[in-house]
Amino acid sequence: MPAPTKLWSLTATEVLSLIKKDQLTVEDYAYAVLGRVESRDSVVKAWQYFDPDVVLSQARALDRVPRDQRGPLRGVAIGVKDIMDTKDMPTEYGSPLYKGNRPNADSSPVEIFRKSGALIFGKTTTTEFTILNSGPNTTNPHHAYRIPGGSSAGSAAAVADFQVPLSCGTQTGGSVVSLELDTFGYFARSMEDLKLITDVFNVTADEPVKDIPLKETKVGFLKTPFWPSAGLGTVVAMEKAANILWDHDVTVEEIAAKYSVLITPSAADEAPLGLGDMGDADFNFVWTGAHMPVINVPAFAGPNGMPMGLSLIARRFGDQHLLSIAKVLSRPLMSEGGWQATLFSTMN
Repeated sequence: MPAPTKLWSLTATEVLSLIKKDQLTVEDYAYAVLGRVESRDSVVKAWQYFDPDVVLSQARALDRVPRDQRGPLRGVAIGVKDIMDTKDMPTEYGSPLYKGNRPNADSSPVEIFRKSGALIFGKTTTTEFTILNSGPNTTNPHHAYRIPGGSSAGSAAAVADFQVPLSCGTQTGGSVVSLELDTFGYFARSMEDLKLITDVFNVTADEPVKDIPLKETKVGFLKTPFWPSAGLGTVVAMEKAANILWDHDVTVEEIAAKYSVLITPSAADEAPLGLGDMGDADFNFVWTGAHMPVINVPAFAGPNGMPMGLSLIARRFGDQHLLSIAKVLSRPLMSEGGWQATLFSTMN
């Protein structure tokens, strides 16, 4: 079967399948992704640095890797937040103080990506040192005058706009969901891709992971102490998620017992107008500080047509359990929640 024409729109899992079957070369895939980035970068501005020549050089080298030496991410394009050192690209930490800074070694996550065969596509934008709540100029792919998230804005926007299927970021408060504070995290467009990258980082389960049928799942909805700050988009998303899961015979309750997973707001509301403020992380700090795994499911639409996500949360060290249960829960939520992802070619 020939490779599809919109290669840039594929998930990482789909790309790997084509490459493993020799139906797609890494170089051809790289050209397709570069074309997507070059057509959208002037609008979304997700990249602090990317060099087509560096990307293509990596792709050709990956095509020459012998079959028995190929890694689990071979050829998949991934964006790296510009606070993680890269030996072949600048790392500027979102600050003019480090403009042109060239590290001589990769950070640990980037080294793992390279050894896994990933195509390190470029450096995504960040707020200065991840601390400031303003800048960069990255826009929300769904609305050019709304923010894309917190300090990991570039990584979030690049995946949401189908410029790369995977990217990585860090979370001080809430930029990976909207990982001590400041924790590594990653972005993907499918649960299969989240599982893929989790396994690459060898995140193991503290007890055997069981497949739980949808009808045997218990979900606790937790509004958190910050519920008074929730806007209309978040309120409607929480209500709609509960109703959808009820309709699929999932046990849904407000917190009172032991649950398969918790569902709680990811943000106060949909992305606000204006690019000068990255928003607040009130709904995320408690989970970040408690080292609890979180998956954001952007299944709903806000009152202005922007994507709205809710957080699925499991106990500490329950990452693999969360991936398993999120795969089950996300199917009805994504299919019935009301959000329809759009492949943008121009900005309205």
